[in-house]
Amino acid sequence: MNKPIFSPLCLRLVLGITFLWAGSGKVFTKIDVQGEQAATLANAGVTLPQPAPTPQPVPLTPPADPPAAHPEDTTPPHPNNNTNDDDDRSPIPDRDLLRDRESREVPLAAYTVRPVAFLTQDGSGSNTGADSRPVQATPEPGVSPDRRPDDGSPSQPVYTPADFPEPVKVRGLYGLVLLMHHANNPTGAHEDGTPYRPIWPDAASSGNRLVILAWVAALSELVFGVLCLVGFFTRLGALSFAATMLTAFWLTEIGPAVQAGMTVLGFLPPDRPAFDPAAWRNLLWQFALLMSSLALVALGPGRLSIDHLLFGGMTSTRRDRDDDDDE
Repeated sequence: MNKPIFSPLCLRLVLGITFLWAGSGKVFTKIDVQGEQAATLANAGVTLPQPAPTPQPVPLTPPADPPAAHPEDTTPPHPNNNTNDDDDRSPIPDRDLLRDRESREVPLAAYTVRPVAFLTQDGSGSNTGADSRPVQATPEPGVSPDRRPDDGSPSQPVYTPADFPEPVKVRGLYGLVLLMHHANNPTGAHEDGTPYRPIWPDAASSGNRLVILAWVAALSELVFGVLCLVGFFTRLGALSFAATMLTAFWLTEIGPAVQAGMTVLGFLPPDRPAFDPAAWRNLLWQFALLMSSLALVALGPGRLSIDHLLFGGMTSTRRDRDDDDDE
């Protein structure tokens, strides 16, 4: 049986060009994020440039007057003062000098005795004294206090929207991180007040796994798009395209409809005009790419492909030998 030529080539061209374009857009283009979106990416492990603070004008203040010099002591010497070195009698100090020295002394009440923290044998700190309240560190402005995960790993800073008041540019693939994070942390609720259930697993959202998944999705589209055009590892690339389309189906169309509890036929999004092209364009495009990927998996790369040059001749020879043995 001869392998088809035209149909696999058409499928390879459509899928290869489409996913090469999609992967290139995710890797090489930039999008603007700000506020909550930027904080979500930073907490997921994305390194974002911190905007420089706006310089504040320095107020001009007149120069301070130089301190007044202490007037020279013009008091005549006391008659009991004796300048003889052999005399051990101490001179009587000047009253103005004593008064100036007393004014510079700090009263004892100005000193505050703070409680001292001691480390007990069990490793906990305890304060002694009247005030034994624990001292808490003040977080930096715009950054929430550190959280320590339950697994005992080192705590990481938690970013807030206040940390990113200005837009910052990130790769387009990080839009997938925001999409998966929103699927794992829905904000809506049903009419009875019950919050929406997540449609993305927690196991795929912890740590920096969202960032890893976004990079894997973008690079697979880019790499397999090129390989699909030349017909190398075609079936593997088509399976990757089908998995990508199933994930996109769930995150953008079917999943939100099931999450809201309002579907048509059990899985289609509701409240869409039946024949409005704009309303169904995204879903039908994803459906067409999914079916094309599965068709390419079934048909194979075709005769005009690197797969056929490397593996097709060997397969044909074995098949011919099997036919001869049957005869």
